[in-house]
Amino acid sequence: MMESWLFGIGGLHMIYIIGPFILLLALFVLGYIIKKQYFKEMDRLEAWKIDLFNRPVSEEMSKVK
Repeated sequence: MMESWLFGIGGLHMIYIIGPFILLLALFVLGYIIKKQYFKEMDRLEAWKIDLFNRPVSEEMSKVK
């Protein structure tokens, strides 16, 4: 039964077209997810950097001395 579907009118050729399309779509989705996580981490580090720049370093240094 399965063989008749595979080798029916364009059946096997459709697999050759749909397979790479699904693989390409999966790669795009994976890339989007990785990029989203990367930018989320970059935003977190940028906020941390801004927080560090806004701290009163000279006051803290005078307390230590």
